[in-house]
Amino acid sequence: MKPNVLVAVTDLLLSSKIKEACKHLELVASPLKKNEQFLTMSKNEKPDLIILDLDSSIYKPLEILKKLKEDKEFSDIPVISFFAHTHLEIQKNAMELGYNQILPRSAFFNNLPELLKTAIKKETNKL
Repeated sequence: MKPNVLVAVTDLLLSSKIKEACKHLELVASPLKKNEQFLTMSKNEKPDLIILDLDSSIYKPLEILKKLKEDKEFSDIPVISFFAHTHLEIQKNAMELGYNQILPRSAFFNNLPELLKTAIKKETNKL
């Protein structure tokens, strides 16, 4: 079974770039429809990686990060998140929750294939 990447990104252009990179690496990119989907996700639906746009007003990303840390079932899922380089406060807030793979949007997209390979390899020993 191909590794699954849960994509919580609302911008269609950014989302399509992520999906294309996943496809190239033979990963399944699954879009997050809404926060409720994440909150009701079962162990069987557990993704191998989460990509999260910290600037999203729809997904409430800091709420997702907090819930991930609180739930032992999902706290081990690697998360790669990105933000607009002018929104340093959101980066600080995510770091305070214990996340360290938080990149400015440009760095995220410039390094996307390598970020995906590294995260999936660590999580699944694939690629």
